[in-house]
Amino acid sequence: MQSEEDEDFIAIHNLIGKKITNIYILFGLVDEWLDTAECFLEIEKEIIIEIPPGTTGNTWIKELDPKAQSIFKDLSDIPVYHLNKEQKSTPSYPQQKQNVFNRIREKFFRYKGHKKQYEPNKVEVLENKLKYIQNRTIIDYLWYKGGDSGCFELDNGYLITEKSVAPSGTGLAGLHYYENVEALQKDKKTTLFRFSANS
Repeated sequence: MQSEEDEDFIAIHNLIGKKITNIYILFGLVDEWLDTAECFLEIEKEIIIEIPPGTTGNTWIKELDPKAQSIFKDLSDIPVYHLNKEQKSTPSYPQQKQNVFNRIREKFFRYKGHKKQYEPNKVEVLENKLKYIQNRTIIDYLWYKGGDSGCFELDNGYLITEKSVAPSGTGLAGLHYYENVEALQKDKKTTLFRFSANS
């Protein structure tokens, strides 16, 4: 274990009571089938750290990769378009097939239509819960056996962790959050350990 004075590390107990002011993620792809994600947590607008792996007393202080993007860039709610009775959704409308009539409408009226059967019959708005993570204070650190990373518990009950690799296209690589310890326990179905209980 590294000492608290090591300039590349910060002790977990020194993060308790500190505020997470931003979170950045750098996404990547390995061998065209594996998504990767690296999280950078900004603490008190002063240092950047990683989410530590499992049981530990320290975590790395990191340099922010200039290609990493803030997850708090857009905290607006997310529309989901349901298209048909099966409630399948799509992020956008497919463009209408080109024919003479549509080309004339596009050229003179700048109209780009979409096929009628693709019109959504329902629009659902999902709350963007990332807003409950920004500017929250770390109150504890939890981990469980076999986990890629531990979890920081925040003052509003939310917990954040990360999954650094996942099969491409699953959307699983990146920051993961839980609304409370019970939700984390239900998902992981294993014993959780608290830093505060062992310090």
